Amino acid sequence: MFIIETIPSRNILILRLKARFNCEDGAQLYTKLQPVMRELKPGFKLMTDMTELEHMEFDAHRSIDNVMELCNEYGVSKVIRVITNESNDIGFTIMSLFHYSHSVVIHTCRSLEEAEKTLL
Repeated sequence: MFIIETIPSRNILILRLKARFNCEDGAQLYTKLQPVMRELKPGFKLMTDMTELEHMEFDAHRSIDNVMELCNEYGVSKVIRVITNESNDIGFTIMSLFHYSHSVVIHTCRSLEEAEKTLL
C-alpha cells in the first residue's frame, strides 16, 4: 500500500510506500496521483519514503516507471528517496536514471531526518 501527502505551500509531494507493494497498488498510485499532480507547480520536489518497504512485486515496477514519467510531465525538479534497504537502492537507482529527466536532481537518503534536511 501507499500514502500520498502534499505540502502545497512548499510545493512538495510525499509518497510513502508501505511494507508490501504489488501491481494493484501501483496502478492505484498512478491513478490517484494524477489529480494531485495538477495541484503542484512545475519545479516541485518529490520525497519517496521507502523506509517501511519490505517487498515489491517485480511487475509493480512498471507502475513505478509510469509514476516517474508522470512526475516528469508535471515538472519535478528534485527527488529525495529515503531508502534504508541497500538492495532496494540499486533497483531504484537504475529505474531513476532511465525514467527521470536528466535535469532532475536525485538524492538518496538513509533516514527521514536526512531527507527532511535535504528538502530545505
